[in-house]
Amino acid sequence: MPVVHTRLRWILSCGGVAWALAAKSSRAADPPAARNEQCASAAEDGQRLQASGKLLDARERFVSCGQSTCPRRVQTDCIRWLEQTDEAMPTVVVRVVRADGEELTSGDVRLDGRPIHPFDGLPIRLDPGPHKLEAQMGESSTSATFVAVQGEKRKLVKLTFAPPAARGDAATPRPPPPVVTPVRWPGWTLVLGGVALGGTGGVLWGLGRSEHDALASSCGQTGTCAESSTRASQAKLVVGDVLVLTGVVALGIGIYFMVRPPTHVRSGALAPFVFSF
Repeated sequence: MPVVHTRLRWILSCGGVAWALAAKSSRAADPPAARNEQCASAAEDGQRLQASGKLLDARERFVSCGQSTCPRRVQTDCIRWLEQTDEAMPTVVVRVVRADGEELTSGDVRLDGRPIHPFDGLPIRLDPGPHKLEAQMGESSTSATFVAVQGEKRKLVKLTFAPPAARGDAATPRPPPPVVTPVRWPGWTLVLGGVALGGTGGVLWGLGRSEHDALASSCGQTGTCAESSTRASQAKLVVGDVLVLTGVVALGIGIYFMVRPPTHVRSGALAPFVFSF
Protein backbone atom coordinates (compact mmCIF):
# COMPACT_ATOMS: atom_id res chain seq x y z
CA MET A 1 0.00 0.00 0.00
CA PRO A 2 1.44 3.39 -0.92
CA VAL A 3 2.63 5.52 1.97
CA VAL A 4 0.64 8.49 0.71
CA HIS A 5 -2.63 6.60 0.99
CA THR A 6 -1.79 5.35 4.49
CA ARG A 7 -0.91 8.80 5.70
CA LEU A 8 -4.11 10.17 4.18
CA ARG A 9 -6.19 7.56 5.97
CA TRP A 10 -4.57 8.49 9.34
CA ILE A 11 -5.26 12.11 8.73
CA LEU A 12 -8.91 11.43 7.86
CA SER A 13 -9.31 9.05 10.77
CA CYS A 14 -7.86 11.49 13.30
CA GLY A 15 -9.97 14.26 11.86
CA GLY A 16 -13.10 12.16 12.23
CA VAL A 17 -12.26 11.28 15.82
CA ALA A 18 -11.54 14.90 16.65
CA TRP A 19 -14.83 16.01 15.09
CA ALA A 20 -16.77 13.35 17.04
CA LEU A 21 -15.14 14.36 20.32
CA ALA A 22 -15.85 18.03 19.69
CA ALA A 23 -19.49 17.31 18.88
CA LYS A 24 -19.86 15.19 22.01
CA SER A 25 -18.25 17.90 24.14
CA SER A 26 -20.55 20.52 22.65
CA ARG A 27 -23.62 18.41 23.43
CA ALA A 28 -22.45 17.88 27.04
CA ALA A 29 -21.87 21.60 27.55
CA ASP A 30 -25.45 22.46 26.65
CA PRO A 31 -27.95 21.19 29.33
CA PRO A 32 -30.81 19.12 27.96
CA ALA A 33 -34.26 20.68 27.63
CA ALA A 34 -35.66 18.73 30.59
CA ARG A 35 -32.94 20.05 32.87
CA ASN A 36 -33.60 23.60 31.68
CA GLU A 37 -37.27 23.23 32.59
CA GLN A 38 -36.35 21.90 36.05
CA CYS A 39 -34.03 24.85 36.65
CA ALA A 40 -36.66 27.38 35.57
CA SER A 41 -39.34 25.70 37.68
CA ALA A 42 -37.08 25.66 40.75
CA ALA A 43 -36.31 29.34 40.28
CA GLU A 44 -40.01 30.25 40.01
CA ASP A 45 -40.96 28.12 43.02
CA GLY A 46 -38.13 29.63 45.06
CA GLN A 47 -39.30 33.18 44.37
CA ARG A 48 -42.88 32.28 45.29
CA LEU A 49 -41.82 30.59 48.54
CA GLN A 50 -39.50 33.46 49.41
CA ALA A 51 -42.32 35.98 49.01
CA SER A 52 -44.61 33.92 51.30
CA GLY A 53 -42.00 33.71 54.08
CA LYS A 54 -41.15 30.02 53.61
CA LEU A 55 -37.45 30.68 53.45
CA LEU A 56 -36.28 27.13 54.18
CA ASP A 57 -38.14 25.71 51.19
CA ALA A 58 -37.11 28.66 49.04
CA ARG A 59 -33.47 28.05 49.91
CA GLU A 60 -33.69 24.45 48.68
CA ARG A 61 -35.08 25.63 45.34
CA PHE A 62 -32.38 28.28 44.89
CA VAL A 63 -29.64 25.77 45.71
CA SER A 64 -31.07 23.46 43.05
CA CYS A 65 -31.28 26.07 40.29
CA GLY A 66 -27.93 27.59 41.26
CA GLN A 67 -26.01 24.51 40.11
CA SER A 68 -23.59 24.69 37.21
CA THR A 69 -25.80 22.35 35.17
CA CYS A 70 -28.46 25.06 34.87
CA PRO A 71 -28.35 27.81 32.23
CA ARG A 72 -25.94 30.54 33.19
CA ARG A 73 -28.58 33.26 33.46
CA VAL A 74 -30.81 31.14 35.72
CA GLN A 75 -27.79 30.07 37.74
CA THR A 76 -26.70 33.67 38.32
CA ASP A 77 -30.17 34.78 39.44
CA CYS A 78 -30.61 31.80 41.77
CA ILE A 79 -27.26 32.40 43.44
CA ARG A 80 -28.23 36.03 44.06
CA TRP A 81 -31.63 35.02 45.44
CA LEU A 82 -29.96 32.40 47.63
CA GLU A 83 -27.75 35.06 49.20
CA GLN A 84 -30.80 37.26 49.86
CA THR A 85 -32.64 34.34 51.44
CA ASP A 86 -29.74 33.47 53.73
CA GLU A 87 -29.51 37.10 54.81
CA ALA A 88 -33.24 37.28 55.64
CA MET A 89 -33.51 33.84 57.26
CA PRO A 90 -33.54 34.00 61.10
CA THR A 91 -31.42 31.63 63.17
CA VAL A 92 -31.64 30.50 66.80
CA VAL A 93 -29.25 28.95 69.29
CA VAL A 94 -30.94 26.56 71.72
CA ARG A 95 -29.69 25.82 75.24
CA VAL A 96 -31.19 23.08 77.40
CA VAL A 97 -30.46 23.37 81.13
CA ARG A 98 -31.50 21.66 84.34
CA ALA A 99 -33.20 23.45 87.21
CA ASP A 100 -29.81 23.91 88.91
CA GLY A 101 -28.39 25.66 85.83
CA GLU A 102 -26.31 22.74 84.52
CA GLU A 103 -26.37 22.68 80.73
CA LEU A 104 -27.31 19.41 79.03
CA THR A 105 -25.34 17.96 76.14
CA SER A 106 -27.83 15.34 74.98
CA GLY A 107 -31.53 14.68 74.94
CA ASP A 108 -34.64 14.64 72.81
CA VAL A 109 -35.27 18.16 71.52
CA ARG A 110 -37.87 19.04 68.90
CA LEU A 111 -38.58 22.22 66.98
CA ASP A 112 -42.18 22.39 65.77
CA GLY A 113 -42.33 18.61 66.19
CA ARG A 114 -39.17 18.03 64.13
CA PRO A 115 -36.16 16.46 65.91
CA ILE A 116 -33.12 18.74 66.10
CA HIS A 117 -29.65 18.51 67.63
CA PRO A 118 -28.89 21.85 69.31
CA PHE A 119 -26.07 20.61 71.53
CA ASP A 120 -23.29 21.54 69.09
CA GLY A 121 -23.98 25.23 69.66
CA LEU A 122 -24.47 25.97 65.96
CA PRO A 123 -27.29 28.28 64.85
CA ILE A 124 -30.42 26.63 63.48
CA ARG A 125 -32.14 28.07 60.41
CA LEU A 126 -35.91 28.49 60.49
CA ASP A 127 -38.73 30.44 58.88
CA PRO A 128 -39.94 33.74 60.35
CA GLY A 129 -42.93 33.48 62.68
CA PRO A 130 -44.00 31.65 65.86
CA HIS A 131 -42.31 28.38 66.81
CA LYS A 132 -42.40 25.87 69.65
CA LEU A 133 -39.46 24.07 71.25
CA GLU A 134 -39.90 20.89 73.28
CA ALA A 135 -37.38 18.85 75.26
CA GLN A 136 -37.68 15.49 76.99
CA MET A 137 -35.36 14.16 79.70
CA GLY A 138 -36.56 10.90 81.21
CA GLU A 139 -40.01 11.53 82.65
CA SER A 140 -39.51 15.30 82.71
CA SER A 141 -40.42 17.58 79.84
CA THR A 142 -40.35 21.29 79.15
CA SER A 143 -41.34 23.57 76.30
CA ALA A 144 -41.04 27.17 75.17
CA THR A 145 -42.62 29.28 72.46
CA PHE A 146 -40.93 32.16 70.67
CA VAL A 147 -41.20 34.31 67.56
CA ALA A 148 -38.41 34.30 64.98
CA VAL A 149 -37.99 37.73 63.39
CA GLN A 150 -36.85 37.96 59.79
CA GLY A 151 -33.16 38.87 59.64
CA GLU A 152 -32.55 38.14 63.34
CA LYS A 153 -29.46 35.99 63.83
CA ARG A 154 -28.40 33.69 66.69
CA LYS A 155 -31.44 34.36 68.89
CA LEU A 156 -30.90 32.56 72.21
CA VAL A 157 -33.77 30.32 73.33
CA LYS A 158 -33.39 28.52 76.66
CA LEU A 159 -35.29 25.43 77.75
CA THR A 160 -35.20 24.93 81.53
CA PHE A 161 -36.42 21.82 83.30
CA ALA A 162 -38.38 22.34 86.51
CA PRO A 163 -36.92 20.87 89.72
CA PRO A 164 -38.17 17.36 90.50
CA ALA A 165 -40.95 17.13 93.06
CA ALA A 166 -40.19 15.58 96.43
CA ARG A 167 -41.26 11.97 96.84
CA GLY A 168 -43.48 12.71 99.83
CA ASP A 169 -45.46 15.35 97.97
CA ALA A 170 -47.27 12.85 95.78
CA ALA A 171 -48.14 10.49 98.65
CA THR A 172 -49.38 13.13 101.10
CA PRO A 173 -52.53 14.86 99.89
CA ARG A 174 -52.69 18.54 100.56
CA PRO A 175 -55.59 19.85 102.65
CA PRO A 176 -58.28 21.66 100.70
CA PRO A 177 -58.08 25.44 100.75
CA PRO A 178 -60.27 27.11 103.37
CA VAL A 179 -63.68 28.24 102.25
CA VAL A 180 -63.98 31.99 102.40
CA THR A 181 -67.49 33.31 103.01
CA PRO A 182 -68.32 36.98 102.48
CA VAL A 183 -69.97 38.66 105.48
CA ARG A 184 -72.22 41.67 104.98
CA TRP A 185 -72.32 43.97 107.97
CA PRO A 186 -75.71 45.47 109.03
CA GLY A 187 -75.17 48.81 107.35
CA TRP A 188 -78.82 49.53 106.71
CA THR A 189 -79.68 48.69 110.33
CA LEU A 190 -77.16 51.17 111.65
CA VAL A 191 -78.31 53.85 109.22
CA LEU A 192 -81.97 53.43 110.16
CA GLY A 193 -81.11 53.24 113.86
CA GLY A 194 -78.99 56.36 113.60
CA VAL A 195 -81.81 58.25 111.90
CA ALA A 196 -84.28 57.10 114.57
CA LEU A 197 -81.98 58.02 117.45
CA GLY A 198 -81.15 61.37 115.92
CA GLY A 199 -84.82 62.15 115.32
CA THR A 200 -85.82 61.15 118.85
CA GLY A 201 -82.97 63.14 120.32
CA GLY A 202 -83.94 66.16 118.28
CA VAL A 203 -87.54 65.98 119.49
CA LEU A 204 -86.48 65.66 123.15
CA TRP A 205 -83.98 68.46 122.80
CA GLY A 206 -86.64 70.66 121.22
CA LEU A 207 -89.10 69.94 124.04
CA GLY A 208 -86.46 70.59 126.67
CA ARG A 209 -85.45 73.83 125.02
CA SER A 210 -89.06 74.94 124.76
CA GLU A 211 -89.73 74.20 128.45
CA HIS A 212 -86.49 75.93 129.45
CA ASP A 213 -87.42 79.06 127.51
CA ALA A 214 -90.93 79.04 129.00
CA LEU A 215 -89.57 78.80 132.54
CA ALA A 216 -87.02 81.49 131.86
CA SER A 217 -89.67 83.93 130.62
CA SER A 218 -92.05 83.31 133.54
CA CYS A 219 -90.84 82.19 136.92
CA GLY A 220 -87.21 82.40 135.97
CA GLN A 221 -87.26 86.18 136.16
CA THR A 222 -88.42 86.10 139.79
CA GLY A 223 -86.50 82.96 140.76
CA THR A 224 -89.62 81.13 141.85
CA CYS A 225 -89.43 78.17 139.38
CA ALA A 226 -89.88 74.74 140.88
CA GLU A 227 -86.69 72.70 140.98
CA SER A 228 -88.45 69.67 139.49
CA SER A 229 -89.53 71.65 136.43
CA THR A 230 -86.02 72.97 135.91
CA ARG A 231 -84.47 69.50 136.22
CA ALA A 232 -87.02 68.01 133.81
CA SER A 233 -86.20 70.53 131.09
CA GLN A 234 -82.46 70.09 131.61
CA ALA A 235 -82.79 66.29 131.51
CA LYS A 236 -84.59 66.50 128.17
CA LEU A 237 -81.83 68.71 126.80
CA VAL A 238 -79.08 66.34 127.96
CA VAL A 239 -80.85 63.19 126.75
CA GLY A 240 -81.64 64.88 123.45
CA ASP A 241 -77.98 65.82 122.96
CA VAL A 242 -76.85 62.27 123.76
CA LEU A 243 -79.39 60.70 121.40
CA VAL A 244 -78.53 63.08 118.56
CA LEU A 245 -74.80 62.41 119.00
CA THR A 246 -75.38 58.65 119.16
CA GLY A 247 -77.57 58.79 116.06
CA VAL A 248 -74.92 60.70 114.12
CA VAL A 249 -72.26 58.13 115.07
CA ALA A 250 -74.52 55.19 114.15
CA LEU A 251 -75.41 56.86 110.86
CA GLY A 252 -71.74 57.35 109.97
CA ILE A 253 -70.82 53.75 110.84
CA GLY A 254 -73.77 52.43 108.84
CA ILE A 255 -72.79 54.42 105.75
CA TYR A 256 -69.20 53.18 106.10
CA PHE A 257 -70.24 49.52 106.14
CA MET A 258 -72.57 50.09 103.19
CA VAL A 259 -69.86 51.46 100.90
CA ARG A 260 -66.92 49.25 101.96
CA PRO A 261 -66.29 45.80 100.34
CA PRO A 262 -67.78 42.82 102.20
CA THR A 263 -65.64 41.22 104.87
CA HIS A 264 -64.45 37.64 104.17
CA VAL A 265 -64.43 35.12 106.99
CA ARG A 266 -62.72 31.71 106.78
CA SER A 267 -64.80 28.64 107.41
CA GLY A 268 -64.70 27.52 111.03
CA ALA A 269 -64.00 31.02 112.33
CA LEU A 270 -66.42 32.79 114.63
CA ALA A 271 -68.34 35.12 112.35
CA PRO A 272 -70.78 37.85 113.36
CA PHE A 273 -74.42 37.68 112.43
CA VAL A 274 -75.17 38.36 108.79
CA PHE A 275 -78.05 40.66 108.06
CA SER A 276 -79.59 40.51 104.60
CA PHE A 277 -81.83 43.25 103.27
